[in-house]
Amino acid sequence: MSFKSNNKSGFTLVELAIVLVIIGLLVGGVLQGQELIKQAQIRSTITELSQFDTAVNTFRAKYRQIPGDISKAAAFGLNCPDVGAVCTTTTENMSITTTAGADGLGGDGDADGSLESSTNTATAATRFDCFSGEIANFWTMLSNALLVKGGFYQVDDCDGVTGATLCASAPGVNMPDAPVGKGAIALTEGGRLYYVLGTAGSYVTSGLDATGSTNLTSNDLTPDDAFAIDSKLDDGVGSTGVVQAISQYSSAAPWGLFTRVTGGTAVTDCHTTAGVYNLTNDGNLCTLKVRGSS
Repeated sequence: MSFKSNNKSGFTLVELAIVLVIIGLLVGGVLQGQELIKQAQIRSTITELSQFDTAVNTFRAKYRQIPGDISKAAAFGLNCPDVGAVCTTTTENMSITTTAGADGLGGDGDADGSLESSTNTATAATRFDCFSGEIANFWTMLSNALLVKGGFYQVDDCDGVTGATLCASAPGVNMPDAPVGKGAIALTEGGRLYYVLGTAGSYVTSGLDATGSTNLTSNDLTPDDAFAIDSKLDDGVGSTGVVQAISQYSSAAPWGLFTRVTGGTAVTDCHTTAGVYNLTNDGNLCTLKVRGSS
């Protein structure tokens, strides 16, 4: 009787240990790489905000008013694709409106130091309800003045009624495409300029909610993203300072005020009541307002 020898052998403990170490190194390298990419995106976002500030200050020094709010945009040719070009009905690319006396008509603002939509009427009841008028023209003017990269435009007739469905905004088209937070929307509060990050480029246009506020809660920033931006630019606390988490933008008296996130204990909150960002949740929970230097 003969026996066949079995030469098959499994991995030794040493070999298994080496394989596990290699797998661990690969996983660690991937995670570290992702973290480096995220940090680079945060730095790029902060750099971009600084560039916006420089562009706005340059614009203000030349035209004496902030972009979008300037009262003689058409006279300066800022409502045309190229500065100094002759404006026609086919070349004008500003946010227009059919509402008499509204901001943004023909590209001109009212020079009151506030950015308003094209639905700004005498009652001011809906003056901030959509991405149009001065709010949209802010980026178009900076673009036409060759102070920011990209050709941003808004051609929709957004009058708040018949044109309400045409007021949607998109990053890279109507506003800069931010490395994090998708896009930046420029709004004002108390005469100060703010950049809003984390709205997913969607300034809600389908009317106001029951409290009379324009909804800004289509969040796109994770608490980790928000904390990184806040801690690099401010105090790292979501409820205080020049960088804060917000939920709405008031269209009721006294108009044009951000509604600050109060925070809570739920894991779905952007931050706690004390302003501590909820870093245990990697969901898109936060929208930030970042105060500009202008």
